[in-house]
Amino acid sequence: SEALRIQLIPTMVESWLGRDSMAVGREVRKWEAGPERDRAIEGIVEFLISTDARTEAAEWVEAVSDEKIRQRLKANLESP
Repeated sequence: SEALRIQLIPTMVESWLGRDSMAVGREVRKWEAGPERDRAIEGIVEFLISTDARTEAAEWVEAVSDEKIRQRLKANLESP
């Protein structure tokens, strides 16, 4: 279903980042703003936080169009 697909995007993106992070960034930047792109960025941010690349994660957070997701990701960035 569409809802499940959108829900799984962050996990897919995190897996893809482990293989080719540059390609992920290029591809996601091309996507039109919306739920799919926001969820992809969420996966990127979570991956970057887990690798302690918080500066890069913060840059991606600003590209999220959904205010709720953006605020949650900002809170995750501020957590130790």
